[in-house]
Amino acid sequence: MTFLAFSGLANCLGCLLVAAIVFYSNPKRRLNQSYCVFNLAVALYSFGYFFWQLSAKEETALLWFKLLFTGVILINLVYLDFVFTFTDSRQQHKWLFRTCVVLNAWFLYLNASSNLYTALVPRHGLGYWPLPTKWFHGYLAFWTFQLLYGYFWLWRNYRSQTGRKRGEYKYLLSAFSIGFFGGATNWPMWYDVPLPPYLNILIIVYLGIVAYAIVAKRLFDIGLVARDVVVKGCALALVAVPLLVGRLLAESVRTLSWKGLTFGNIGALTGGVLNFSLAITLLRYHQNPPARLLCRFFLLLGMWESHELLLMMPQTPFSVFLHRASYAIGCWVILSWAEFWKSYGDSNGFASHSIRWFSWLRWTAYGMMGLCLFTPFVQQSLHFDPTMQRSALEVPGSAYPLFALWVLTAIAVSGWWTIRAFLQATKAFSKVGLGWVLGSFSFAGAAAVNYFGYVQGHWTLPLYPLLAMLMSLCLIGTLWHQLNRSAWKVSPQDFSLGVVSFTVPFLAGFLLTGSAWGQVVAGMLLVLFVPRILSEIHESVQTWVDKHVFWDKSGSLRDLQKFAQQAPRVQSMKEYLPELAQEVVRRAQVHSCSVLVYLEDLVSQPRFQTTYGRNGDGQIVPGPEWEGATEGALFQLLKQRRTVVLREEASLPHPGGLGRLDDAMLARLDPTVFAVAVPLIANEWVFGMIVLGAKLDQRAYFHHEDLKWLEALAKTIAEPLWARVEHYAQTMRMETTLHDAINYLKPVELIWTLKGLAPKDLASHYLGINLLTDARMFNLLSMDKQLGRGPTIKAIHLGKLVASICQIQQRVAAAIKGLDLITQVEDPLPPVRGDQRYLDRCLTNLIGNAIKYTAEGTIVVSVRQLNPQEIELCVADTGPGIPPESLSRIFDPFYRVPGKMSLEEGTGLGLAVVKEYITAIHGRVEVQSEVGKGSRFSIYLPVETGGALETPHAA
Repeated sequence: MTFLAFSGLANCLGCLLVAAIVFYSNPKRRLNQSYCVFNLAVALYSFGYFFWQLSAKEETALLWFKLLFTGVILINLVYLDFVFTFTDSRQQHKWLFRTCVVLNAWFLYLNASSNLYTALVPRHGLGYWPLPTKWFHGYLAFWTFQLLYGYFWLWRNYRSQTGRKRGEYKYLLSAFSIGFFGGATNWPMWYDVPLPPYLNILIIVYLGIVAYAIVAKRLFDIGLVARDVVVKGCALALVAVPLLVGRLLAESVRTLSWKGLTFGNIGALTGGVLNFSLAITLLRYHQNPPARLLCRFFLLLGMWESHELLLMMPQTPFSVFLHRASYAIGCWVILSWAEFWKSYGDSNGFASHSIRWFSWLRWTAYGMMGLCLFTPFVQQSLHFDPTMQRSALEVPGSAYPLFALWVLTAIAVSGWWTIRAFLQATKAFSKVGLGWVLGSFSFAGAAAVNYFGYVQGHWTLPLYPLLAMLMSLCLIGTLWHQLNRSAWKVSPQDFSLGVVSFTVPFLAGFLLTGSAWGQVVAGMLLVLFVPRILSEIHESVQTWVDKHVFWDKSGSLRDLQKFAQQAPRVQSMKEYLPELAQEVVRRAQVHSCSVLVYLEDLVSQPRFQTTYGRNGDGQIVPGPEWEGATEGALFQLLKQRRTVVLREEASLPHPGGLGRLDDAMLARLDPTVFAVAVPLIANEWVFGMIVLGAKLDQRAYFHHEDLKWLEALAKTIAEPLWARVEHYAQTMRMETTLHDAINYLKPVELIWTLKGLAPKDLASHYLGINLLTDARMFNLLSMDKQLGRGPTIKAIHLGKLVASICQIQQRVAAAIKGLDLITQVEDPLPPVRGDQRYLDRCLTNLIGNAIKYTAEGTIVVSVRQLNPQEIELCVADTGPGIPPESLSRIFDPFYRVPGKMSLEEGTGLGLAVVKEYITAIHGRVEVQSEVGKGSRFSIYLPVETGGALETPHAA
């Protein structure tokens, strides 16, 4: 295969991969479709290019060249289509594009009929090249026009862009410039100019730039698709690497016939397996700084110990270089080891290292790495044993003692500073922690001394692998001690999983090179364990990828979740909700965010709501409140579905038969206000919702990763927010406790205070605002006069009393919830026996409860004579009703119906007052209720057969 053929194959495979990723991310999006077709055209050109270069005969070359040139013609056409789609100018360039379609169709005909070239001839040892005709000169001019116009239009729009959009234009301009320049290097060979088109390989560079833009700049909003590919690739690599290592080891052992295995080889390989396993385990604790550094340390130490494989393998051209690289990795091991102790000390409240010392260690480590890698002064060469007793021996260079002195000095000084810091911490650390530190440094120093003595021939027993493993165990003990004293908890199962994640593929790779039975066992191991290993390490790998590759997105979301967790515990909801909405708008890059919280399980106005959005200048400002009808309908939909609802799904019939928004109501919700809504659920109750507007990028959409994050955010804030909701409700109940308790004794003054208030003031008072402070204080001062005072039984005209009270309560019902209060009084009615103050309070309490718990419908107050001895006073509502299990307790003092209705203001004294007062005047109270339909409270009063009639003076 020639280089040109290879370039065609590489370009073809790369374009197919990019096309698949772009199309998979959003197959319905016009931009993704256009870019996918563009890459398919390039792949078609590259596919023909590959086989054209492999052709040994003119006839075969001509067939593939026609396919190649078909791709060339299509590339520029779909390139223009993509440019016009990307710049939102398809309609503006409608006639130009149609003209280009016609002309390109004509050139496709000329290519098929061989009128663009007369024949193919071999040139300069680079295969068969065409002899152009006059039609080709015209096509080359047209090809250049299409290319330059598309580039000009991209450049023109690029100059007016800002922010993320400008970055997308920049990467596309760079990628297209390099890719088309690489392809254009083929034109000189048409005119017999001896300029080999080796730069055709630059098309793969174009693909690399686009791939980077996809990952780093969210080009086409498919960064999360690329993240999935990266995460899965890294997870597979964690399985493939030990598989490859095991296979290489088996090949080496077979070559040496087991003669080259020594105690040092076996110990180093065992230590490598252990350290790789520990590194895989610690990936899941990657957010903890010491764990992250120790994960890197174990990975590097495992790589260094695996260099023993090189000493067991036959000589290759790269053997010496790879062995020198292992020494450079050893320098990095020392540096990362010191960084772990520094981070460990910093995270536990004491300075573990001097800044000057650590700076010296870092720069000398970099110098030693260069000395080991690029010069023979530390490792001169490898001496290969022809007897195969041992494949190779290390030949130290002249600077090897200097290298050994630096390693021992670094270990000694690191140990001195760290132990000194521990001793200064006094009670901050236990003796167990100090023991792990001393053990780590002792085993590290002993392993280094043994290794240097063994390499230089002073010692014959290689104990350094065993000592290095003991050092690793001390480090794990230290980290275990630190993590379990913090919020991070380590389980032994985590470490066993890490061991399995490395050893199973390693063993499978070793067995694959053996007999047929060994291969069968290897296949069974891979089938049984690899899916489980991939699922277990997927989350850990994704955490690492998010931090190092997708750091901007993952960091923003982590910060928002941290804010969501902490803020509601220290702020009131009126302070917290606006801050939450602003943070979501800022970090999720959406037009607006609304947070709405309810205090009852009814479709009514939310008790708390806040909306923030972006103005024309992009600044985040407060937005308008929601309309009652649209907000209520959306909230009702969320309560039914109990999951995230997308705008495009809100009006569609649900498979479960749940509700949906009608088209008219959905049309009233602008996309910048409602694109996706997520419910807030706590204790199995939907008590609020978060509603996001469309993304700032008009072409972007809410994909599955966004929805997963929204659900996670809602779960994060639901519990603490619910605690705040309950706290608010309890505060409101406490605010009215004193009022109700006082009026348990003397209710009349408050009724008189309500008289004459405007409806809006009356509503505000009724909802708990402190307009009655003076009245409450008056009741407190007069309480001693009320203690022990019983009812004054007189004859009362009940019809007039009811009419006067209902006149005031009708204003309350209309001001608060727009309810109708209907009064039905028989005429004439005989007087009843009772105390007007008591009847005043009882009727006010019953009507007040009906208003409080009724969302819509009517409240009916009726008075009728049942028989000559008894008159019935009834208050009926269409509220939520009372559960059967609560009917027997609702008249108990301070009892409140559990569940959703308990969040309404109140203390549970209202019905107790009614029961107490009516019993005192020799009446009785009954209740009938059905959940979902309403309640009916009836008071039965005795008819007055004689005595003076008391004139009502109700408020």
